[in-house]
Amino acid sequence: MNSKLVYGSVSHQRFRPVPYTLKQAHNCMLLDIDELDHCCSLSRMFNRNVSAAMAFYDKDYGREESQSVREFINDLLSNKGLPNPNKVMLLCSPRILGYVFNPLSVWLCLDEAEEIYTIVYEVRNTRGEKHHYIVHLPEGEQNTDRLPWHTADKKMYVSPFSTLDGEYSFKFSLSEEKFKLVIHFSNRDDRAFSAMWGGRFETIEKRSLHRFFRQSIFNNVKVILAIHWHALKLFLRSAPWYRFQTQSGPAVSMGRIKSNK
Repeated sequence: MNSKLVYGSVSHQRFRPVPYTLKQAHNCMLLDIDELDHCCSLSRMFNRNVSAAMAFYDKDYGREESQSVREFINDLLSNKGLPNPNKVMLLCSPRILGYVFNPLSVWLCLDEAEEIYTIVYEVRNTRGEKHHYIVHLPEGEQNTDRLPWHTADKKMYVSPFSTLDGEYSFKFSLSEEKFKLVIHFSNRDDRAFSAMWGGRFETIEKRSLHRFFRQSIFNNVKVILAIHWHALKLFLRSAPWYRFQTQSGPAVSMGRIKSNK
């Protein structure tokens, strides 16, 4: 089975105008979306589109419409002239005790040669908005353990402490045992923020699902609480505050390969 449990952590570092660092444990799943029904058959604790201790709801991802995640990703890519993926791995958190908030979900689209040819970064903010940044990797740049740096212009308000004027840079690496994602945000040719999300994999089976639930029971609540807690601390440190701007234009944009890094 391709799907995995992920035990990992997230760290953020702000460089300006108010330096700030945080790190916390964060567990999630790397799911082959065509294996979802099989994964959920392993334990009554884990269900698809049905309430359970842990549940994967298709509407929590993509367009939040009455379509499956497979239908969503196929439509998203075909609308940009890209072929349907042979396999899709979705890096995300499931609902735990009925709740989930994924600030970032990552769709890895693989071709018939099992190479990642497109990555989709699904970014959400606490105002209920989302944006999909699509990065297509050209031939010769699809080796999973050394994918190239790629960039995307920021299109959606995420934090009151960050402007819309800027660019994300992404570096994703994947092996049999672990993954790592590094994100930089820069504006005015100067890096303002960096984040790292990484973790090690564990096979999905009945016992491991039960252990994952016990160790991750507060995982999703901690995400949303941490967002507001650290925002309060930045506010008390007099970090500049930028007024919320509703996302304008399409909620999908194309990224590009970075020429050098």
